[in-house]
Amino acid sequence: LSVPLAKWPGSVVRAGLPSFLKSILFFLYINRFVKTKKQLKLFMIVFISCQIFRGLEPAYLHLTEGYWGDFAASHVNGKMQILDRLAGAPYDVINPNQLAWVINNIFPFLYYLGWQAKQWYLRLGAIALAGILMYPLLLTGSRTALVCLFIIFLAIIALGENPARNLIILCFVITPLLTVIMGLLSPDMAERYRSLIDSDAAGAETSQGRIRGMKNTFGTAMNCHGIFGHGLGTSSEVNFHYLGSSLLAHILYVEAMQEVGFVGLFFIVRYMFILLSILKKTKADLEYISSTSYLFRMITALQVWIFYQLVYDFACFGLSGWEWYLFGGVTLVTTRIAIEENQRGERDKIDLLNIKEAA
Repeated sequence: LSVPLAKWPGSVVRAGLPSFLKSILFFLYINRFVKTKKQLKLFMIVFISCQIFRGLEPAYLHLTEGYWGDFAASHVNGKMQILDRLAGAPYDVINPNQLAWVINNIFPFLYYLGWQAKQWYLRLGAIALAGILMYPLLLTGSRTALVCLFIIFLAIIALGENPARNLIILCFVITPLLTVIMGLLSPDMAERYRSLIDSDAAGAETSQGRIRGMKNTFGTAMNCHGIFGHGLGTSSEVNFHYLGSSLLAHILYVEAMQEVGFVGLFFIVRYMFILLSILKKTKADLEYISSTSYLFRMITALQVWIFYQLVYDFACFGLSGWEWYLFGGVTLVTTRIAIEENQRGERDKIDLLNIKEAA
């Protein structure tokens, strides 16, 4: 809708719109083809399995062939230091930060659909996979991912029935796990994570540079085209013309302001919070569905994912990525199936009361 009012409508038609349509099709197709709880379970099994494979393949290649895939450069005492970082597998398209994001995506669903399941083998598999995936996550050297992992833990604790107990359990599980895995990291990689709290550690200047970059890209959105934006998919073009860098804005909300302006940003943020509102309302209305049921746990996992993604978007682009549209579709499908199942439970209760009255 903003194309006629954008600064570069030609770029939208040539590059921006095709990428956006590829992503939004996830939203449309999931709503069209996933109709039942069985289909939802199958879809999530396939999706989570693919994400687990994407996380484990580079870790396997690292252990067997010494594969890394990327590196980070930083200055320490005037000297250049190179740090190897684990990226996606050779035939994948993701860098270290994106690999860490893929792995973080898995944790909410491992916890709610695996650890909280009744089957012992699902619980055992969830805890085993969580421990294994922590290793490639830390090898990515993604400090943003570590912060967002903490957000996932906080969301799980806050949404639990007993937050205090959940906090204790997670501390007992995560603390020794992180201690063991951090001990396996090289001193250089450990120092990169220490740069989160130590400005003298190697890599600290890159995080400060990220903050400066965010301020600069925010400035490009605050110009005469801030109302309707420069055009969908033009973030790198905006940065090239105004900053001399062809990189995308490293924050989704600034990317949105650059491309679709404040008007578009309003609708995007509204879409995000509508998803949260739908999940919260549906969860509160599920009188005839147990809190241990698959659908209830699935709704809670989606809530945690959205909280995590809202924070992660402050450090990464994604306006024309697939994630918000795929999980938007999954949210609507899950809540629709849960409402239908809850209504069946209500009808069954009424029928049972009628039978008792008749008897």
